[in-house]
Order: sequence, then structure tokens, then C-alpha cells
Amino acid sequence: MQLNAVRASPIAAFDRSVIVRVTAASLALGLLLSFVGAFSLDDDPLVLRTAWILGVSLAGAVLNVLAYQAALALPWARQFWARVGIAAALVALVMAVIVWASLLLLGGRPGLEVLALGFLNAFAVGGAFIAVLVAPTMEAAARRAGAEPIASCAAGVTSDLTDRLPERLRGGAIWALQAEDHYVRVHTSRGAALIRLRMTDALRELGDIEGAQTHRSWWVARAAVREVKRAGGRITLVLPNGEGAAVSRAAASTLRAAGWF
Repeated sequence: MQLNAVRASPIAAFDRSVIVRVTAASLALGLLLSFVGAFSLDDDPLVLRTAWILGVSLAGAVLNVLAYQAALALPWARQFWARVGIAAALVALVMAVIVWASLLLLGGRPGLEVLALGFLNAFAVGGAFIAVLVAPTMEAAARRAGAEPIASCAAGVTSDLTDRLPERLRGGAIWALQAEDHYVRVHTSRGAALIRLRMTDALRELGDIEGAQTHRSWWVARAAVREVKRAGGRITLVLPNGEGAAVSRAAASTLRAAGWF
């Protein structure tokens, strides 16, 4: 199968809402840890340990976001919990070293058991933090980033293909093309229509709409993807009208590299 060139830029998996939520949650967690005297700092002045723990918490927040962004980019990390585990392990490793080194700089004598315990604690706390807040927030932001242009992904665009559509559909956005024998079903924001046309000819008549051929029988506009479903090793892109566009194994790697999922 020959893929159309994917013109979509990679998804930005975080935006202002991610930064605000993660930072606020990290500060709240840092304050809680400070008041309970975490990291064996209960003998230190409250102001000192609060400043130290808040600094560590903010560093952890940044690492959480960056680590999950890195996990999202891994082509083999397809499952949610795999991405969470990878991100949590990366963060735990860095945070354990940070905590161990900072305790050393504060005059303590932490041993290797402190480093190991720090990794386990950071993995547990960080994993829960990433699973509950960071991952859902970032993936929701990614879906929003991909969904914003939906109203204009093809609305108002004049092309040979839109000229073939019924009058009632011509002002709508083209979401997808679905090959059916010698016909192509054009899914738009105003409905769908079946036109007598080969898929290859329909693809040439799309114009500059951003999208990709996800399967021999499907072409999908990048802005029209509302959800990515995985079941039994198969990937389906869900359109705003609820239709599911199949993704072939050959197309999956290309789409994943381009940030579609």
C-alpha cells in the first residue's frame, strides 16, 4: 500500500493547562511532604525543609512532563501503563539521585540504601502522580491540539472533490474518504455522500487538506481524529460522527512517527 505523505506536525502533548495543573499539584504535594517531615527532614526548620521539598517537587513536576512526553514518542510503548511505567522509572532514577545528592550537600551522610529507597519511593509516588494527573492531562491536551482545526480543516476549500459533492455538503469540512468498490464515501461535517470515483482519483482531488491514507480503504483528515482505539493489535481512528477508520500495520508506524497517536 502506498501512503500519502503525512503533512501533520507532531502533537504537542502539553499546553498551559498541563503546566498549571501539574505545577499546582506538585506544590500541594510538596507542602504536604514538608509538614509531615518527609525524607528524614523532620528535625530541620520548617522553612528550610519546605523550601527544599518544594524545589524537589517542582523539579519532579518538570521531569514528569518531560518523561511522559518521551514515553509518548516511543513507538513500542503502545499501552497506557507501559508509558506510565517507563516515565515513572525515568523520573524515579533522576529524582533518587537528586534527593541523595542534596541530602549529602545539606550535611547528611546518606548511604546507597537511601538511594535505593529513594528510587522506590519516587517510582511509587511518581507513578501514581503520572497515572492520575500527568498522563490523562497530557493526552487530553494532545487530543485538543489535534481537534482544534476541525471546523476549518476543509470548510470553504474549493477543490475538484468538493465540487463533486451534493450541494448540501459543499460548505462542510471533509473528515475522511472511505473506498467502497468503485465508489468513495466522503465523510464530512455536514453528512456523508457516496460518489462514483476511484480512491486514487479522490486522493488527487483533495487539495491541501492535511491528512493521510491510513489504510487501503481509508484516508483521514488529521484534524478529524477524535479518539484512537486499540483492540487485538488493531488501531482505529474514530471520527466525530462515530465512524472508525482502520489503520493498517504499514501505516501505523508512519502515523505514530508523525504524532497522530
